[in-house]
Amino acid sequence: MKFLCSRHTQAIQSNPVKAGLYWQKLIDSGEHNLKQGNYYKAHQCLGGASEVASLMLKSQVLRWNKYSCIDMLVIACRKLQQTLSLLGYPTEATALEEELILQLENLSTNHQINVGLRTDAKTAIEYSELYEERVLVH
Repeated sequence: MKFLCSRHTQAIQSNPVKAGLYWQKLIDSGEHNLKQGNYYKAHQCLGGASEVASLMLKSQVLRWNKYSCIDMLVIACRKLQQTLSLLGYPTEATALEEELILQLENLSTNHQINVGLRTDAKTAIEYSELYEERVLVH
């Protein structure tokens, strides 16, 4: 599912500083909507955040640390999974996790990241979840 329009996609790809800020704004809005029980709006925000993180991870122009982008992607995908489950789509939530693992394994295979530092894709996901708990807790 596509969450960002072409205008937002282009803006993210051309402005690295705003990409991180936009990701944080989408995460904050998604979390707020989750707490308010507005799961459809949370789905849109968190889906957008996962797409932003994915674009940042793939970008050659953006000067983001790839591991920070992995953390951002995992955090957004985990929150999106939670939203999908709350909306009654457990199959889609499971498929999202499988897609995330595949994306991380592909990056490792193409030597764009070294998940060996985190053992494998699943360990990278676990590390990112710890990062979220310790660093991003409000």
